[in-house]
Amino acid sequence: MDPDFLNNLYLVGTLLATMSVIVWRFTSVSQKAIQHSVDSLQPQIKSLQRQIDSQQLQIKEQADRMESSFTKLEDRLEKMDDRVRELQMDMVVVKDRLNILTDDRPASPVPVRAGAPAPKAVAAEA
Repeated sequence: MDPDFLNNLYLVGTLLATMSVIVWRFTSVSQKAIQHSVDSLQPQIKSLQRQIDSQQLQIKEQADRMESSFTKLEDRLEKMDDRVRELQMDMVVVKDRLNILTDDRPASPVPVRAGAPAPKAVAAEA
C-alpha cells in the first residue's frame, strides 16, 4: 500500500475522532448548562407559585367579603323598598281620607279676601 495513503487515512481518522470528541463534549457541556439553568430557576418558580396562590386566596377572601356585603345591602334595600311601599299605601289612604289631590278638589285652596285680586293659581284653575 501507498504510505501517503495510509498516512492520510490515519490523519482523517484522527480528525474524525477529534471532531466526535469535540461534539460530544459540546453537547455534554450544553446539557449541563441547561440543567443548571433549570435547577437555578426552580426556587424562583416555586416562589412565584406561592405568591400567586396567596394572591388568589386574598382575592377569593375579598370576593367573599364583597358578596356578603352585597347581600347585606340587598337585604337593606329590600327592607327599604317594603317600607316605601307601605308609606305609599299609607299616603294613598291619608289622601283619600283628607280628600287631597282628587279630581273634584284642588291641591291647596288659597284664601281670597274681598276686593283683592285673585291669585295666579286660582286664576289659572278658573
